[in-house]
Amino acid sequence: MKCDQASSGTGQCMFDLSCRLSYGQKAGDCGGFYQVCCVLPDKLPAYNRHQRLLEYSDQHDTNTRDKYSRDNIPGQGRGQCGQRMTAAKRVVGGTDAAFGSFPWMALVKGGQTRCGGALVGDRWVVTAAHCVRSHASVWSPGFTVILGEHTLLQNSEPLPRQKYRVTKVHMHSLYQQTPQADRFDVAVLELIRPVSMKAHIQPLCLGEEELEPGLEARVAGWGATHPTLLTRPKVLQTTEVVTVDNKLCEQWHWNAGINVRIHRDQVCAGHEAGGRDACLGDSGGPLMAQDLVTGVWRLVGVVSAGFSCAKPGQPGIYHRVSESVSWIKHIMTS
Repeated sequence: MKCDQASSGTGQCMFDLSCRLSYGQKAGDCGGFYQVCCVLPDKLPAYNRHQRLLEYSDQHDTNTRDKYSRDNIPGQGRGQCGQRMTAAKRVVGGTDAAFGSFPWMALVKGGQTRCGGALVGDRWVVTAAHCVRSHASVWSPGFTVILGEHTLLQNSEPLPRQKYRVTKVHMHSLYQQTPQADRFDVAVLELIRPVSMKAHIQPLCLGEEELEPGLEARVAGWGATHPTLLTRPKVLQTTEVVTVDNKLCEQWHWNAGINVRIHRDQVCAGHEAGGRDACLGDSGGPLMAQDLVTGVWRLVGVVSAGFSCAKPGQPGIYHRVSESVSWIKHIMTS
């Protein structure tokens, strides 16, 4: 029996234990003995889209949000993030991104380090922890964030870039270097002053919802377009990738002769056939997904690691932002 009211027609009544064993999601109660309205895995994408539509339509709860809500974080309020303000027109297998198409894209520089990042607030940039772990050394130079960049070292852009000095590096307390992919590979950079928002410089919304396998997303960066090429592109590159279930990602790597464990704080994204992927120099850059209902873009992952670039069965490994979003908000509001 379906339970339309609770799950928009995507759920069905069954025993709670059966739902959990099927990796389903409880959407409500059915009123029977241990009966729940269960949305099975194949119906979850439709169910979650419906829930997002309900949330977007609901405007009456703004007074009940706590101090860590998006509306109380500068640059994370409703209508203040994840919006492209200019006309949108490697990452491997990608294409040139149009100027201003990813206005939250940040270039993080420090010493010999050059990584990507994402502007998520008026003074905050999210990047990979492994990009900035050297900050603890007294010999380490400070970091600089460049916003509004499109073509590197190009002074004739339609709108000028902005540079900001990083005053503090907040590394996740659970960050851990490993021989494979680093755990909780995320850091928040605190800028010296609030960013001057322009048409080509806008913050990205933080992704709070659980990532679903099969989600179409995009990655962008100035990294290598081929794993063996030493030269890097001058123009920002972007390509489409698809999120992969952690266990399936492990199996793909195993089939390629690579024994890797994908932890809860990590997510894979790419293609089983290869061809499109993040690569050397893209670390710290954003994995972005666009909400199909609102059109808003959200930060769902941070480029972390990979055993190659765009090889079949070896998708890139990203930090899963939904696992650290509470910590990121805490840093931005404390």
